[in-house]
Amino acid sequence: TGVESIKAFLKIKPHDREIVLGSAKVLEILNPGLAELLVRGSEHLPFKHCHIREIEVLSKKNSIVNELAPQFLGSFIDFNKEAFVLIQELIGDNWNISEIINLDKWTDQAKENAIKKIARMHGHFLNQEANVKMLSSSIIDMCSAEKIDEQIDLWDGLFTLSYSELKTNYPVLFQFYGESLSSFESVLTEAAGLPKTLIHYDFNPRNIAFSQSNEIKIFDWEFSAWGLPQRDLVEFVLFANTDSSIIQNFETLSKLHYDLIYPNREISYEIWLKGCWPWFTRWRQPRGWHLPPALTIPMSL
Repeated sequence: TGVESIKAFLKIKPHDREIVLGSAKVLEILNPGLAELLVRGSEHLPFKHCHIREIEVLSKKNSIVNELAPQFLGSFIDFNKEAFVLIQELIGDNWNISEIINLDKWTDQAKENAIKKIARMHGHFLNQEANVKMLSSSIIDMCSAEKIDEQIDLWDGLFTLSYSELKTNYPVLFQFYGESLSSFESVLTEAAGLPKTLIHYDFNPRNIAFSQSNEIKIFDWEFSAWGLPQRDLVEFVLFANTDSSIIQNFETLSKLHYDLIYPNREISYEIWLKGCWPWFTRWRQPRGWHLPPALTIPMSL
């Protein structure tokens, strides 16, 4: 018949309210205070509007975004029934979809290619807030200092209550986190002066597939935000490397990322590094500790 057939998958997206309340139910088992903090501070989390954001971003068919994501084939939205469905191309068997616990296939070349691809998007939307907001009405500013006290209470409470049993084993980590929170407001203020762009905000190996020819496809755009491009870089480096190789890979990949976004050196590399706070601008100095397995401090930036 001449009609091309494409394998597709349907992604049924829960309402942001369901995600927050479902997460709160789980947290309530661990600590009722955690559940209360999550619900009260949910507007500062990327869960807000996540049921609609990915559909909006991909449906605009922006050439840069759609080059990175699996092909957008359609969607179904019914606000009254709270039904939100995304339809995308099902990529073939020749693509590697990673697990965070298994990084064997993430060679240095694969890591560099992933950074090159996301940097292309970062550079395209750099300082183009109006164009980013055109992709989705629900894009949020993840560097906003609005209601700063609520944000500090949220991150402080979530971390302290969740990992209080680790304080004895990782005292330097908790000291580092406390220092970070104490300067949280000043860091957000400083971040407001740094160039921002469209960011994926969940850029890690779990959401990235790559082919044998090093093509990249990035999934799960529901957390897309207006923020610092360094945020995607830092998350990727943390999750795509073992603890012993994080610093070395950051040095290599950060310079690659910077060179691609700022080929004309509009800002210096030293200023750009401030956007990698708090992890690498301070952590580059030896501290004599390692991250606990699967432990990541929340990063509003």
